[in-house]
Amino acid sequence: MKKLVLIIMAACLFPGIAYAADMSVAAGNAHTILLKSDGTVWTWGTYYDFGTVKIFESRIPMRIELDNAVGVASGYSHGLLLKNDGAVWGWGKNSTGQLGNGAKTNSQTPVKATISNVSKIAAGHYHSIAFQGNDKLLWTWGNNIESQLGYSTSGICGSTPCQLTPGQMLSNGDITAIAAGYGHNLVLKNGVIQSWGYNLYGQLGNGETFADVSAIAAGANHSLAIKGKNVWAWGRNANGQLGNGVTTNSSDPVKVKLSDNSDFSDIKSIAAGENHSLALKNDGTVWAWGDNSKGQLGDDSKTQRGNPVQVQNLDHVIFIAAGANHSLAIREDGSLWAWGDNSSGQLGNKAANPSLTPVQIFKPGDLNLDTQIDLKDAILSLQVLADIVPSETVYSVSEISADGKIGLEETVYVLQVVSGLR
Repeated sequence: MKKLVLIIMAACLFPGIAYAADMSVAAGNAHTILLKSDGTVWTWGTYYDFGTVKIFESRIPMRIELDNAVGVASGYSHGLLLKNDGAVWGWGKNSTGQLGNGAKTNSQTPVKATISNVSKIAAGHYHSIAFQGNDKLLWTWGNNIESQLGYSTSGICGSTPCQLTPGQMLSNGDITAIAAGYGHNLVLKNGVIQSWGYNLYGQLGNGETFADVSAIAAGANHSLAIKGKNVWAWGRNANGQLGNGVTTNSSDPVKVKLSDNSDFSDIKSIAAGENHSLALKNDGTVWAWGDNSKGQLGDDSKTQRGNPVQVQNLDHVIFIAAGANHSLAIREDGSLWAWGDNSSGQLGNKAANPSLTPVQIFKPGDLNLDTQIDLKDAILSLQVLADIVPSETVYSVSEISADGKIGLEETVYVLQVVSGLR
């Protein structure tokens, strides 16, 4: 525990971020994961166990104690990290073995999955997927209640990765993308989508070949694809997340259109949240539709939208991601923006209220918008990590630091407090 706390504190005090085009971000139910171009990974928000029981939380970015990351993925309450050596590490909720380490114990620190030579990862509600590019093999682990692992029964595969082999619903081949929803999965192979798992709302499609696809995304119970220059959607549509102007579920892919029924095209990438959808156009603008009860559409309202609306005050975007009820974007200048639900600190702006429009989380050259963190935020994070009830304040800000900021001397003091040395 002391080692983890020390790494996090040092990272927060010296947070510089260098921008490159390979930055990415992933989001879960109430947390966010950022992969920086230097290969470090940061997370904030709350990882829940059951109900309101928390595995850990932080209102400020915490650095995961692993380097050389090349990919990240987020499940409902667990995170995955892919290293440049092909190893997969996970943290957070592990009740169904979704971390892949052969156990079912939650973990605040990264644990290594029993798989190697991985090139792609994805995370669903309580399950995970990995693809070995060199061997062209797909592996799954975690919850299998909806057969999302690709097996009729989970057996040993529940907490240990198992290979999906030829003769089952998937065969070895050139898989270019994988996506995971709450209980269903999508893979893109040679431009054709294959799917399996939960299908109550038609999120697996209609069983017919859907080809010439360039990108896929999976929401809780709906699916998205880019075909040509358009977005297509199928599955649950109670909140208008299919973007076709109605709220009727569909197993047939429907084309997303604007409210005037005109074409919605020139799409670069897509992302899917619990009940909302995002699209990034080639002009750098972001568009959203579906559930908007937490402001996750970013149009300065909480009005549900059955067709795409443009996210306000946001342009020059190169990457998008969607959590359960919050959304994120990386601009070409390297800044990270977030909007929507913030009840668990998932936006990363130290606030608790939702944001109906994008707020800047950090700018290039800085992770926290200043070179120091507020002492009260540092103490809160340290208390959580040290299993001290956050409401039981160890010391007030004024007792440790007159200016409300934390420097080296204050850092040592706080570390001594949470370590029981004072």
